[in-house]
Amino acid sequence: MPTNHLGLCAIVTGGNSGIGKATTERLLAEGAQVMIVDLQADASYRDEGLHYLQADVAASGSAKMIVATALDLMGDVDFLIN
Repeated sequence: MPTNHLGLCAIVTGGNSGIGKATTERLLAEGAQVMIVDLQADASYRDEGLHYLQADVAASGSAKMIVATALDLMGDVDFLIN
């Protein structure tokens, strides 16, 4: 298993389906912690390094709240995939 993202922390918007879900799965497989931000609260996929936040990234003030939540859950944010 590749470890290209070992120890890194990522925020993935729209991570419950499609390209976002595939990206999340790849990052987790490579050792990253991931916080999914999505309109739909679907925590059916479980992984030790996976966190969920139900939020609208387009809403006013959401960016600050999303980053603050990610910092609380993961301790750091290395990158965001939108």
